[in-house]
Amino acid sequence: MQIRFDFSELWQLADMIGAVRKELPIAVSDRIELTDEQLELGVEVTLDDLQDIGGLLSVDGRQVLLYIPDQGSNILAVKAGNRDVGKKFHVAHCSTLESMKNKGRFERYIATNRLDGKFHVHGTDMFGIEVEEKEAELYVCQVCLNMLNYQDARTKRAAKSIRETFDLGYFFETYASVFPYRPTRTRVMPGDARYAKDWSDLSRKCRDDANWHCSDCGVNLAEHKHMLHVHHKNGVKADNRPDNLLVLCAACHRDQPLHEHMAIDAEEMRAINRLRKEQGLLGSNWPAVIKSVDPALRGVLGLARAKYYGVPSIEFELASDIFLDVAWPEKRIGITLSGSTTPIEGWNIFSLRAALAFFD
Repeated sequence: MQIRFDFSELWQLADMIGAVRKELPIAVSDRIELTDEQLELGVEVTLDDLQDIGGLLSVDGRQVLLYIPDQGSNILAVKAGNRDVGKKFHVAHCSTLESMKNKGRFERYIATNRLDGKFHVHGTDMFGIEVEEKEAELYVCQVCLNMLNYQDARTKRAAKSIRETFDLGYFFETYASVFPYRPTRTRVMPGDARYAKDWSDLSRKCRDDANWHCSDCGVNLAEHKHMLHVHHKNGVKADNRPDNLLVLCAACHRDQPLHEHMAIDAEEMRAINRLRKEQGLLGSNWPAVIKSVDPALRGVLGLARAKYYGVPSIEFELASDIFLDVAWPEKRIGITLSGSTTPIEGWNIFSLRAALAFFD
């Protein structure tokens, strides 16, 4: 459909005031601005449409997963719950996807950020009869898990067991800080989702009683009160019994069960770790570092640990106002999630993707 506009009166006014006419080039872009709602429903893409951010899959700056809706002749078994015969969904730029891309193999992929583990699938049965689209569960690609060393999948050879309990919400939150945009919607939580009317006052009193310290890591957030939360242990927001409430910093809050929906800004995570460091709260052993570090780095640190690297420093100040998320100063090696790997003489500074390859 062609739309025409009549600007004749506007041009007459312009001529009256002596304005000079100029033809302005109109740039036509085929880039589609996607909303969270569109991505949750699913968007058809090719492998060339995807962005590689830290080795993870992205469309329009948002983290996505990738699956093939056409399950072929296995459709009836997939619908019946047999995930072993279904085509796996991808969460990273693994070697399987790279191989398919290099071979020029075309598949009708759907990119989505839907987090409930349900996929719209279809196919053709053994008699050649088209089976209508239904929702079904699929397994995550084990090659993706190994590439990211997600939950030590590679170092512990645990990808097959991890896929059985794989939770997309927790996975997306693990790498939330890598992406410039995050979904605005949250998952449906169990229990009553309504806060009490006086929750704001009650929350402040709990934090004040805790002297604005996190009850888990101990960080003092008196000067950064917005980063200190009050957690409901049982997930029921209306249950404000004292023994159900726990004062936690945003980072410790995110690590609680049923809180994989929480998204913490990368800068907020860095700020908490800098405060922990200033207050002498960052441990110097591997378990303490793994717990404190941004979750997106836990997989690559697992690889470094398996290669017998020493315990790294968190929030290492390389130069004035230049921080590395983790670093091995004695080896002059660092990793940053900021996306900026400005060369520093004598240092190897890696992005997440490059670090995964380096420690492979």
